[in-house]
Amino acid sequence: MIVLVIIGRVLLTILIVILLLILYFLLFPFHYRVSFSKCEEFKLSADVYTFLHFLHGRYEKDAKDSVTLKIFWNLIQLLPKKSKPIKQTKNVEASDDSPQENEVKEPPEAYDENVETFEEDAWEEEPFDEDKVKDDDLKEKKKFINSSESEDDRFQKIKDISFEIKDKTNQSAVKKILKNVFYILKKIKPRVKSADVDFSLGEPDTTGYICAFLAAVPFIYEKNVRVAPDFESEDLFFKGEATLAGNVCLIYILIAAIRILLDESCRNLFKKLGGDK
Repeated sequence: MIVLVIIGRVLLTILIVILLLILYFLLFPFHYRVSFSKCEEFKLSADVYTFLHFLHGRYEKDAKDSVTLKIFWNLIQLLPKKSKPIKQTKNVEASDDSPQENEVKEPPEAYDENVETFEEDAWEEEPFDEDKVKDDDLKEKKKFINSSESEDDRFQKIKDISFEIKDKTNQSAVKKILKNVFYILKKIKPRVKSADVDFSLGEPDTTGYICAFLAAVPFIYEKNVRVAPDFESEDLFFKGEATLAGNVCLIYILIAAIRILLDESCRNLFKKLGGDK
């Protein structure tokens, strides 16, 4: 009987802790800061702090992705896991030929301390491997082709999304999604701390839509912001750098997401964007 009471109290305590954590993440604000730049390569860094800095997460995208996650005011690091240091074993019995502690080590014979040159026999030059060079060049070419193809795929995806947004049959869903997006923006109030951006979506009308959206929400950017649209370019491009910061409560995003998912026209639009006609 006592064992059942103890198990019940433990389960109740765990349930209360989980409920408190859910309320903590839903009701208390997150502070976020996002910086990104695009010149030759795309770089992104994002920091997220919970209320009272109980949890800190950081994401960086450069040559490779890296994620850092710390809790309890950065006292415990969850990601990435630290590797255990390798213990070096010491030899108990030292050989007679091993140098003593007070013995002065002499430089190797192949090294002349005054002239700072090596003897010819001290090292051998690595032979030139022509096949290896060709393989490396081939790998670089394949890497460049794959990156350009993936970039073209992203541009084509953006054009497909633009086409569906301008379709008259989807205007009802677009208006409802924009209404909820403005709802989220008013609640989280993101601020563009700095920006120096040139962009084009490949079509003047689509580029104009973005400019109209930015003009409709002047509260999101500050004075040191420059956004230059290119209406003449037929290519989709983005270059520059920007930094955003603000606070967000997940409960507002959850409410907006539920409103959108419960609407049938919005679900149909998502199916079209996902490839289901």
